[in-house]
Amino acid sequence: MWSEEKDLYDVSTGFDSDTIYTDIPLQNIRTAKTQEATPQRIREMRSIAFTSEARWKTSAWLFYTQGSFLADYEDDYPPDKDFVRYYPTYRDLTVPQLRGYFSWRTMLRNGNTPDLVLPYLLMYTYELINCIGTSSPEEACYKLMELGNQYASAGQPYLNSLSSWITDFVVCYGLSPDIIANSQDIRFDKALMILTECDSFSDYELFDAIRSLSAYSIDDSLFAAQYHDEIKAAATAAFRDLSAFFKEHRVNTVCDKYFGKPVNKQHNMFSSAIYYNREPIRNCTVELNPIHRYTCTNGTWYCEKYYGNRQRNKQLGIFLRTVDSIMRERYDFRYKLTLTDATKVEVAAINSALDRIEEEKRRQKAANIEIDLSCLDAIRTSADITRDRLLVEEDEEENAPVTETISVEEEKEGLLTSDETAFLKAVLRGEGYEEAAMSSGSLPSVLAERINEKLFDEFDDIVIDFSGDVPVVIEDYTDDIEEMINREERK
Repeated sequence: MWSEEKDLYDVSTGFDSDTIYTDIPLQNIRTAKTQEATPQRIREMRSIAFTSEARWKTSAWLFYTQGSFLADYEDDYPPDKDFVRYYPTYRDLTVPQLRGYFSWRTMLRNGNTPDLVLPYLLMYTYELINCIGTSSPEEACYKLMELGNQYASAGQPYLNSLSSWITDFVVCYGLSPDIIANSQDIRFDKALMILTECDSFSDYELFDAIRSLSAYSIDDSLFAAQYHDEIKAAATAAFRDLSAFFKEHRVNTVCDKYFGKPVNKQHNMFSSAIYYNREPIRNCTVELNPIHRYTCTNGTWYCEKYYGNRQRNKQLGIFLRTVDSIMRERYDFRYKLTLTDATKVEVAAINSALDRIEEEKRRQKAANIEIDLSCLDAIRTSADITRDRLLVEEDEEENAPVTETISVEEEKEGLLTSDETAFLKAVLRGEGYEEAAMSSGSLPSVLAERINEKLFDEFDDIVIDFSGDVPVVIEDYTDDIEEMINREERK
């Protein structure tokens, strides 16, 4: 590209011999255009990374400083939704990506929920962790909790990290533990504390804690649905017996056996996030509850808690499944559960608890029988009169024809309810069974088990096989089931 230093032009030749042409680098033109398109405050923010102070400061300091500089900045620029970056920072993003982020953040701050762009979501989360753009740590904490609801589609890894960061935030900024009282981490601690002090809580509280921590879902049990109070009484009594046995005869408690022991170890605050610690040296202790506490010694954090599986517990699930299995045997329930992996101590505790419950029921039943001796003479006289009448009427009725009567209600009532018939019909067709179950308010597995139970006397076998992912009618009974459905629909 050329530029003239003298504006003289020779018309005859098309060139001017006195004009001097020089080279202008194209790169300078592009740079000038880029600078014109970059807002002044973004240019100033980016220049912070090239100051002498930034050369010896940490990347967390740079993120906090640049973010604070543009804490109130707003933009209106199409966000770049396709780029991917782990641990995104202002320094790493291009100008269009930065403008897209600030536009995305502006929409979010104005009460909207812009489309998920994971690098933008992470940068905004890092800003809140550092209290950038908020008036107080409390405000930042509540906004962090809102993100979990707004962007539940971000994926479980992000949601798990967010939950951990929120707990760290409450501890690090000295907020009230009540803020996170309903978090999964604290709910786990509360349920575990009930198990460790089971004698101090009601059957309802103890059973709810067992249910919430058990890997075996008792809510899906057909037996438990029919005998809820009985299985609650048995499970809580057996767990208390088991807890007492371990305290008396073992070094460790039953909760130590199921969940391990609490451990105190070094804790990295806001792990895998960008956090600038503006108070690096401090000494304090923060107790979220009696079994979950944090200690900071000369700036190093330690956390004491149960570090085992803080989700649903497999061993507790085996205990609860064993309760269900043994009770099905005792109640002669049609569908049995095979005992698996239960210890002899657990089985003995469950049987002992059930024996006591049954004995107590017998005592209560006997105590409720009252005999009024003054009425015995009247009872004897009435019995004599009844006996004489029966002797007289016996000869008259001996040769009378026997007729079978069927009530109108029995004649109208089918084997299955309308919801069960609709579900069975959908399974037979091979489609729509989930919708049929949803409209009835029951799980497909529960409906299938209920239908199998009702039709067992008819077929001497189950009619729906749910061993795979999809329920299917057993091929041998397809024609009979079709005929039965048609008969039910004609009624």
